[in-house]
Amino acid sequence: GMEWMDRCNSFILPLAAPLQDRIAIMSQPQDARGRYPKTINDPIHGHFQVPSYCMDIIDTPQFQRLRDLKQLGAAYYIWPGAAHNRFEHSLGVSHMAGRLMERVKKHQLNLRLEAHDVKCVEIAGLIHDLGHGA
Repeated sequence: GMEWMDRCNSFILPLAAPLQDRIAIMSQPQDARGRYPKTINDPIHGHFQVPSYCMDIIDTPQFQRLRDLKQLGAAYYIWPGAAHNRFEHSLGVSHMAGRLMERVKKHQLNLRLEAHDVKCVEIAGLIHDLGHGA
């Protein structure tokens, strides 16, 4: 219930505070800003589009620092091929979260999901690792 939401908010809001200005931009229509999605070539998911509202978050120093954090930590010393970082992992999570939400929106009409619901879950997937390495 509400207790869970309060706990989530107490954790997420301080992390999101530096991104507040950029997050506010998301509600504007994409074409009004003249921005288009960026194409990412991911070794696991292939080519996929990253919407401009996600790029606004990706372009922050808070998100860029994820490039320096290994997703699997010390496992890299045993399996040197396990070298991906939290930056690329977060891009993939956001992409897959968006795909999942689009499918649920299409097939579970009783939920009455809207575009902003899909955006929120994409952003949640994108920022879910921001607290690591802090």
